[in-house]
Amino acid sequence: MIVIMSLVLSGCEKNKPHFHYVGPCHCGVDNPLEKLEWLRKMAEKFEAWRGKTHSSISICTYDSGKDGFLVDYNENVADGLTGFYDCDGNLLCTIGGIAGNLCPEYNIDHSSISKIYCNYPVTVAAICDKR
Repeated sequence: MIVIMSLVLSGCEKNKPHFHYVGPCHCGVDNPLEKLEWLRKMAEKFEAWRGKTHSSISICTYDSGKDGFLVDYNENVADGLTGFYDCDGNLLCTIGGIAGNLCPEYNIDHSSISKIYCNYPVTVAAICDKR
């Protein structure tokens, strides 16, 4: 348990504690939150919303191995939307909303989903910061 927690915490940057990423290469880069400009800008926008929304970014795979991202604009809204993006920042579809969209045409591997950013407080064991 201590080893796992120290591994999670060692991946945190002191100057940007909310931009954690502990995991394998995704979309061809070792830290997509910093190296993919569109994703970094999305996270920076969410930082401006800190305290007003519960927004998050998760990595995932789809179509049997392609890398993608699930962007939750506000997890606190019952009919909120999650954007499903490819590595280039193209919005492929939206999930949720009043219509309950699921994006079945992209065959998202739900076991591959891993949260890499959030703008709200969570527990120590999670990847997101503890503010």
